[in-house]
Amino acid sequence: MDPFKKLKHMKTLLVDDDGLIRDSLSMAFLSRGCTIKAVESAEKGIEVLQKERFDIIVSDFKLPGMNGMEFFEKAGLSQAGSVNVLISGNVQEEDLEGKKALGIDEFLEKPFTVMTLAGMLAGLIDDRENVSSTIN
Repeated sequence: MDPFKKLKHMKTLLVDDDGLIRDSLSMAFLSRGCTIKAVESAEKGIEVLQKERFDIIVSDFKLPGMNGMEFFEKAGLSQAGSVNVLISGNVQEEDLEGKKALGIDEFLEKPFTVMTLAGMLAGLIDDRENVSSTIN
C-alpha cells in the first residue's frame, strides 16, 4: 500500500537546517498531495506551532540554537497527540535518552529515503489508530 494515502489527510511540519532535505521532502510530499510546511530552525518551528496545529512533526537532531530534543520538549506543550519523529545523521545513543518522555515516537537515521520516512509515519499513524480503536 502507498503510505502517502495515509499521510494525505495529515498536516506535517518538517524542521531541518539542511535546505536540500527540506526541499526534497517538501517536493515529495507535495507531489503526492500531502500538506507539509518546512522550516530551517527549531525556533522557527516553535513560532509556527504557536499559530498552527500539526498531525506529524519531523525534526532533525542537530540544529543551530536548540537541538531537536529541546525542540520536541517545547513543542509537546502545544502539540499533544502529534506523531513525532527525530531524524539525524550523527547522534549518539545517549543523546536519545528520554526521547519517549518528550513525546518522540521514533528515531530515523540519515540518510533515508522518502518512502522509508513515509512508511514509518504511516505505520505510527496506524499504531495510534489501532490503540485508539481498542480503547473505545
